[in-house]
Amino acid sequence: MNLEQLSIDELAELRDEVTTKLAERVSARQRELSSEAERLNALVVHHAKAKPLKAAPAKPKYQKGENAWSGRGTQPAWVKQHLALGGRLLN
Repeated sequence: MNLEQLSIDELAELRDEVTTKLAERVSARQRELSSEAERLNALVVHHAKAKPLKAAPAKPKYQKGENAWSGRGTQPAWVKQHLALGGRLLN
């Protein structure tokens, strides 16, 4: 097809046909992608693992005044200082 030989009316008609055909194909592709997304979402939901439960906060095991420590994690400064001065941890 030689576009140079087409009249303005023929070119406009060709443009309209191309626009219509493109719209149809885009719409069909969107439907395909939508159904594929739904299928993948169903797979993800089906295979999703339950989140592990978060551990409850531990009750304080050691206390000095208003300072308290559960014995878990890094030792607070006041515990380190107490131990450095020769103190012991008593529960």
